[in-house]
Amino acid sequence: MTDQMMKSHFLRVEHLDKWYDDFQVLSDVSIDIDQGEVICIIGPSGSGKSSLLRCVNNLEKIDGGRIYLEDELIGMAPYKDGFVRLDGPVAAGQRQKFGFVFQQFQLFPHMTVLENVTVGPIRVKGESRAAAEKRGRDLLDKVGLADRATSYPSGISGGQQQRVAIARALAMDPQVLLFDEPTSALDPELVGEVLKTIKDLAHAGYTMLVVTHQLEFAQKVADRVVFFDHGKIVESGPPETVLKSPQDPRTQAFISAIQTEV
Repeated sequence: MTDQMMKSHFLRVEHLDKWYDDFQVLSDVSIDIDQGEVICIIGPSGSGKSSLLRCVNNLEKIDGGRIYLEDELIGMAPYKDGFVRLDGPVAAGQRQKFGFVFQQFQLFPHMTVLENVTVGPIRVKGESRAAAEKRGRDLLDKVGLADRATSYPSGISGGQQQRVAIARALAMDPQVLLFDEPTSALDPELVGEVLKTIKDLAHAGYTMLVVTHQLEFAQKVADRVVFFDHGKIVESGPPETVLKSPQDPRTQAFISAIQTEV
């Protein structure tokens, strides 16, 4: 089979490097993701997990390697004998292809729940208010918050705020959803409702990269689990392998420590 006939992966990260001054946070990271695949990324704090998501979304400049979404080079463009980082409307258009759900909900406090969900489609995509509100109400229903459309963020729980943030990300019709420790800012009793929402999205066929410390959740929802340490992928595979029978000693130590804490 020729290269032209071979189907490329939906999202490709190739030999990614990222430095913060003299500290290398990502080192030669490569990962291929198929459409509809759910990847859960685990690892200790400071291992580069969040930086990977921010590089994929072009929120951070990469220092080496390439990122492709459906064979489109993300965040960079050929220039003379090399490449230049994309900026302006082209970069903004690429970012719209990724829905990013942060640790902190980052909702606009002066807007209602529905307004938080519709502001992007109206202002960025130019949708009519009527169309955006209809879609917004459908998405709030999807995340179980149809009755909270007129509430303000201060009047709902942290778990509900995070579900609003998920609906807001979905409102932009992204091709890939990125979750950066979506339950880390929540009280323990609110974690389950957010994880259930993400699990429902996984079953609906969304392509997702999820940074999480919830190993039980990763076991249930992931097609693959990737273990990061010191900016590198140490181990990757099906959840039953990586989480239940890890091969690398560093993965074994990390999972043992997490299970001991629980």
